[in-house]
Amino acid sequence: MRTIKSTACAIALVLPTMLTAGWAKAGDATEETLRWLINEPVTLMDLGMMRLRDDLREASHSLMQQGLTAREPRVGTYYDWREQTINAYVAVRESFSQPSENTCLEVFDRVLRHMTTKSPGGTGSVGWYLESLFSHEGFGNSTRPIRMQESLLKTIRFEVSVLPPDPMRDSRKVQCSGPLDAELTDIRITWS
Repeated sequence: MRTIKSTACAIALVLPTMLTAGWAKAGDATEETLRWLINEPVTLMDLGMMRLRDDLREASHSLMQQGLTAREPRVGTYYDWREQTINAYVAVRESFSQPSENTCLEVFDRVLRHMTTKSPGGTGSVGWYLESLFSHEGFGNSTRPIRMQESLLKTIRFEVSVLPPDPMRDSRKVQCSGPLDAELTDIRITWS
């Protein structure tokens, strides 16, 4: 009996110390994570992709305002290092009808036109728009590549997915993809 009491007392005395040490170690991991995040630089690639994603989000909201979709579109950007491409995407779920190639192309066109209205050269200047996304706000642009617009147009791929209204009944979707300066007749359309 005495052994049980002394063991219980020892546990009662040691347990708070063990818990405190565990919290300290968890705190150290948190501190290490925060320190790493603070010291990790953001590149123009990161910044440009964030700007592109923000513009996609804004353009997608305009789809809702225009009545093209009733649901919030999903948007994003990611870098595929294997293919050396920056991918931008918008996924729209149909409200009532089944996905169609026409809807996909219409979303592609509307999102692109909405985004490029911010370009100093207007909607016809996609290259200029992209270069403005992936450039410094002020001093520092003098060393950028001469053919930056051309390179970005080759590097960035845009994909629109139109999803069915009820994925439990029908999971077929249509996707249209291509470079941001492509004519709508040159956009690749796939069903899956």
